[in-house]
Amino acid sequence: MNILDLIDTKVSSYTKTDRVIYEKLKKYPGKFVEQSYTELVKDIDVSPAALTRFAKKLGFNGFNEFQFQLSSDLQNRKKENTGSGMAEQFSKALMRTEESVSGEQLATAAEKLINAKKIFCLGFNASSLPARFLWDTLRSEFSFEVEMTDFDYIFTNYNKQDVIVLFSVSSGSFYHPFIQSIRKKDPQEQPEVIMVTMNPKHPLRKYCDDVILLPSAGGMYQSHAAALENMIFMMFNDMLVAKIRHTLNKK
Repeated sequence: MNILDLIDTKVSSYTKTDRVIYEKLKKYPGKFVEQSYTELVKDIDVSPAALTRFAKKLGFNGFNEFQFQLSSDLQNRKKENTGSGMAEQFSKALMRTEESVSGEQLATAAEKLINAKKIFCLGFNASSLPARFLWDTLRSEFSFEVEMTDFDYIFTNYNKQDVIVLFSVSSGSFYHPFIQSIRKKDPQEQPEVIMVTMNPKHPLRKYCDDVILLPSAGGMYQSHAAALENMIFMMFNDMLVAKIRHTLNKK
């Protein structure tokens, strides 16, 4: 497993400082290879010991070993992301998306959305596009009562008959306070939460009623990975909408 995939599997064990390093590594992996240890510590604004602990948490003896492996991973990724190699990765990812979601998962999600009093679609940063697409489709094609709005509004307006569909690629750190706050409420006030993610060990999965796991876009350069992640999310949306359409036509 390459480092950019590995760091996603460790998210639940990260400290606050680890998360700072993690977010920087996800966004600028090249900097961790190009910069010296001293430059990196200054750039991220963490202590040298914190950077070393992060590397050891991933299973390396120290930062130098981590940096060497990351350099190798990025070189391999560069080779894979050229020409037909990238097109093949996109094609395979879409096929894996179709295979990864079972008919039972789709049917369950479709029934919950059909029966919901109100649906909230949530997506932040890279996940905002698929959330907005689902919001628009459910609203325009099926006339469902659906919202895509800020957390403050949802916090005061949800109830047990509602469903939250949460899109999160890997860690969903932005959602943590909100989702955790839901589970502290009276059970009679808690909405259903369906999370669609690419991280099998997502730190929020224990707070969700259903978790739909999609294939990861790990191993691609950041610009390509973001595009692939959106394609995977959008294909899932197409599958879910088709299942809702099919279910309604049978009724």
